[in-house]
Amino acid sequence: YFSRGGGQNRQETGEQTENNERPRNPYEILGVDSTASLEEIKKAYRSLVNKYHPDKVAHLGDEFRQMAEKRFKEIQQAYQEIRNTRQ
Repeated sequence: YFSRGGGQNRQETGEQTENNERPRNPYEILGVDSTASLEEIKKAYRSLVNKYHPDKVAHLGDEFRQMAEKRFKEIQQAYQEIRNTRQ
């Protein structure tokens, strides 16, 4: 059913949907402020990469390894994006 008037869907409000996710801010992914120094960003990156490395959770099963791999790639991509824009 469709509601009329006044209602906003997830896309209008900027919320993420399961199948149609908007790209996340690389600073949000790394958990740092956009004004953080490169050293602070690198520290956050290393901490997250260590935490979400697929090999670190392999003993928990394939589902956890796949989740960690997805998050690991997201973290790497965010860090690379920040590095590229700051150089």
